[in-house]
Amino acid sequence: MSVDTAFEQQIVEPFRLQAGSFTILVVTLEDINNPDFIPWLEKKAANTPYFLKDAPVVIDLGGAPDDIEDIIARIVMRLKVCGLVPVGVQNGSDQHYQSAAAIGLSNFPVWRTAPPRQAEVPPADEAQNAPKSEAQDATTNETQDAPESDSDTDGETQSREPLPRTLVIDEPVRSGRQIYAEGGDLVVMAKVGAGAEIRADGHIHIYGTLRGRAFAGAQGDTAARIFCRSFEAELVSIAGLWRVREDFDEELMGRPVQIHAENDTLIIAPDG
Repeated sequence: MSVDTAFEQQIVEPFRLQAGSFTILVVTLEDINNPDFIPWLEKKAANTPYFLKDAPVVIDLGGAPDDIEDIIARIVMRLKVCGLVPVGVQNGSDQHYQSAAAIGLSNFPVWRTAPPRQAEVPPADEAQNAPKSEAQDATTNETQDAPESDSDTDGETQSREPLPRTLVIDEPVRSGRQIYAEGGDLVVMAKVGAGAEIRADGHIHIYGTLRGRAFAGAQGDTAARIFCRSFEAELVSIAGLWRVREDFDEELMGRPVQIHAENDTLIIAPDG
């Protein structure tokens, strides 16, 4: 073995790339010129100091005009005044994205926090009379001529989706810890401490006190629910719809609750 070969084998890679799952709030702009913009942000930050201090945020630009060149920089400055850390934008125009990239912000996909910015579409009569491409015709024909799936003697399809997995945690989830039940439900048999975060693609069941953050339907399942024996959460979310501590009814605090999404609204109701 040569000296060069031996040296190469001793080299340790200077970094690793790994996927991570983090809580990022979305600030949806309604009117950035409103004089109450900063006071409202400061009030929210004061009511939830632990959760919002140095919190990364994505700016939703669905309601922002295109003709203000410094709009992104102005918004970033205002958010930083309140202790938030802007990391990206979503739901903007091409001009917005160019301005954001110029100051180091990323372009995030639109989630369920706001309706997407409307793109220009041709009038209905033009769309109906527009010629179809050969690829479109072929796709249509394949769809119409596709045979039905085979069934067994009982009328049930032979190929079945695998049953969802359930992750059970039988110890307290302490501050700073993150747990993700990918592809299924999450059951926590103990408490979830302040500063902890639990996340599931399906339902979440908490048989202790929820003081941290809970995200059900993490991949967009609006039918997911959160069940909790004692409700004292910092934040709860289902399929991207979320509410924070200051939005909760005080009468529900410390009580069993059930949380679900209904008409793009997060409902927190007594359970039992």
